[in-house]
Amino acid sequence: MKFTNHLFISYAHIDNEQTEENDPGWVDRFHRSLKAFLSSSIGEEAVIWRDLKLEGGDVFGEEIVSQFPKTALLVSILSPRYLNSEWCLKEIEEFCKAAEIHGGLVIGNKLRVHRVMLMPLTADLSEKLPGTLKQELGYPFYKEKEGGRFQRLDPRFGDEFKAAFNLKVASMADELAEIIKKLKEEENPIPESVPAKPGGPPKPVIYLAECSWDRGDDREKIRSELRATGYTVLPDQGTRLPEMEVEYVAEVGGLLDRCQLSIHVVGANGGMVLNGPGREDSVQLQNEIAARKSEERGLSRLIWLPTVSSGQPEQQSFIDALRSKKELQRGGDLIEDNLEGFKNILRITLKKLEELSSKKAEAGEPGGHTIYLLCVAADRPATIPLRRFLKGQGLEVQLPVFEGDAATVRQAHQELLATCDAVLIFYGAGDEAWKRTTETDLQKIKSSRPGKPLLNIFTYLAAPMTGHKQDCIDMGEENLIMGLETFSEAAMQPLVEAMKDA
Repeated sequence: MKFTNHLFISYAHIDNEQTEENDPGWVDRFHRSLKAFLSSSIGEEAVIWRDLKLEGGDVFGEEIVSQFPKTALLVSILSPRYLNSEWCLKEIEEFCKAAEIHGGLVIGNKLRVHRVMLMPLTADLSEKLPGTLKQELGYPFYKEKEGGRFQRLDPRFGDEFKAAFNLKVASMADELAEIIKKLKEEENPIPESVPAKPGGPPKPVIYLAECSWDRGDDREKIRSELRATGYTVLPDQGTRLPEMEVEYVAEVGGLLDRCQLSIHVVGANGGMVLNGPGREDSVQLQNEIAARKSEERGLSRLIWLPTVSSGQPEQQSFIDALRSKKELQRGGDLIEDNLEGFKNILRITLKKLEELSSKKAEAGEPGGHTIYLLCVAADRPATIPLRRFLKGQGLEVQLPVFEGDAATVRQAHQELLATCDAVLIFYGAGDEAWKRTTETDLQKIKSSRPGKPLLNIFTYLAAPMTGHKQDCIDMGEENLIMGLETFSEAAMQPLVEAMKDA
């Protein structure tokens, strides 16, 4: 589907009121800035349109609806007035209908509908959002201030607000440009006969942990610089992490499994308190999960501490613990410096990670490749010797996500299948039905990995012996690794050699 419009801005006209004569309103400024930054990001003049004449009481017109099939993305500017307007909500509804028919509402794992928030939404207003937007974190165009108050990012409030406003728009433009480029790729797919050009070692994927409100601007500046220099930063800016503790742990763990570096920006204030029996602080919990990942597979970490003391006793206790307890520092470098000092250390860290990956590639080592170790939860302890061996060979090992709701677990499974370089099926406690389902998933996923085929699929046979496992042996199943009695490094060599040759 070819789109003539890059983006439609949906807004309530009251949110674009002028404060002075001949002074542009907030939406006017947003439109102008977004067009400039988006044009730069996509390499051509961005075509952004919005309704300039209809008032809130006018009848919703076919003129707007007719443009939706030709429009790549919709950005809604959410405010109390917007969510109380049947007309505004209808714009989202009609765009979603058109998007489903023309190109699909989701591209990769990204929605084509995005929300700009002029202030936090109360629970009753959030309920008015269409289902597609309820799980989107969106782009907050406000600053949280001490005491729980919020201030809109409006360039009319002075240079500090103008800079924060432009930084937020630029970051948003980069995110939107990625989706537009993916849509264009689907319009003009690369023929399968054209081989992909080999590139250098991939840049590390980075997990930028959620932080407290007082470090939000610093986190945004770090994120913008990383993305501007070509790094993938997780979580995606439009992604809302779960608020339930169990689901949060599963989601963060899955994201960290895809990363080579995690960054933790610790503030003088605490983070979001999660719903669950532990009433865990999100900033502290992310650090704990990342520390475990560092122990399990060598995840590198940078922990940026505040230069001021916290007025919250619990938060100050956490900061003191970070300085003194090795288990909270595991895999991490503690940094107490200003923003520029931290960014310099970050650049050095990234350079070292890339140099390490490059050296492994030049030496013909299997480093840089990721193996998805498929197993059932009951087999997790039994895979430890195998995981330690593979890690010692310079291979990245990722396990399935075992916790969370069915949709979250399934999505993580599909993402790992789509991005890994090889699959090792650990056939131990899983039954024959599980093994067959796994093989079916592998067959399906091959067709959805353009330019990134599976390097190899191996099966590791572990205790207990069953009739189906004996049948696998008798039939000479391809790439079978015997581990029914004990773990053997020698038995793993075919997999290691296959990764070296990849």
